[in-house]
Amino acid sequence: MRKLALLSLVLIFGLIGCGKKEEPIDLDKQAQAFDSTDLQTKPITDVTEYAIKYNLVKGNEYLFRLTTITDNLQTIQADTTISENVKQTITYLYNIRVKEIEQDGTFELNFAIKSINLVADANGKKFTFRSGQVLDSLDRERFAEYEAFTGQSFDMRMKPNGELIEIFRVDKIADNFLKLRKIEQPLSENEKKLFQQDLINGVLRTFAMQVFRKLPENVVAIDSSWQLPQPPLNMQIFELKNIQTYRLNSFEKYNDDVIAKIDAGIISSAVINPEAKKNNINVKQPSFNADGVIFFNITKGVVQRSRTRTSLIFEVSMPMPTPTGNINVKRKQSMTNLNVLELLEIKKAS
Repeated sequence: MRKLALLSLVLIFGLIGCGKKEEPIDLDKQAQAFDSTDLQTKPITDVTEYAIKYNLVKGNEYLFRLTTITDNLQTIQADTTISENVKQTITYLYNIRVKEIEQDGTFELNFAIKSINLVADANGKKFTFRSGQVLDSLDRERFAEYEAFTGQSFDMRMKPNGELIEIFRVDKIADNFLKLRKIEQPLSENEKKLFQQDLINGVLRTFAMQVFRKLPENVVAIDSSWQLPQPPLNMQIFELKNIQTYRLNSFEKYNDDVIAKIDAGIISSAVINPEAKKNNINVKQPSFNADGVIFFNITKGVVQRSRTRTSLIFEVSMPMPTPTGNINVKRKQSMTNLNVLELLEIKKAS
């Protein structure tokens, strides 16, 4: 389950098809590329406020690409120093189909994970995973999490402002995960439900919230700002309490569409677990920062592109007994994430 937790932690932190017929998108090619640059837009000066909300169309399919680039450096100092540096790039292709729009505007969506592409380097040792590739038994276990998600889908319901109501129909993903993990003893029905809920809270909710961020319900003007408190992030020895912050920077023109350019940030505080001090674990005050920009397509009613960056640095030390007496062991970890979301295509309902 360690990889599942890492996948969740990493995730926490294109062009739209026009009405004319175009060549179908090469999914394999799109899974190996990304564009983190700003959109090429033109300023709008005659309008100063808009209502920003999701305006999805029943039957339409929205193809997104999410790229997560992680650099994780960990150093352990005792009588010797051990360093581990893991760099990885993961690219997901999501196809989101609008199944139903309820009377109050609530959307029911099918969220399909079309492909996953991973390139990683751990202290010079390279690892790769591509959806559809033939894996040996060792790699099938190593990449079980990615294999379990690829080609699978789940359903979700959300409000027009992007507030997630529920995620359901995750049984196939859970069963596939357990099968690939070769769990020898069958789980009871209650254990299966608990495992499915862990998948929802640990990974699938994060997938959904990268694409659909909660938006303000009122009309917003340039320089408007709002905040979204987040559930605490438990890191065992400390807890991060985060409040996401947003400011409407400008309204701009992208082709024939109106774009809201939104600056993103975070207010973060860390609370050290009292049990750490009781166990002689000294925790240096952690540092967590985040910033980014979101280009919301008001005309299409969906995120056109976003780029967010997070960084976490913390340091802990504790005494460790050895045959010659106690020595002080210090662990320092620095992790940065860059998340890039791109809308690649909208397939209109036939």
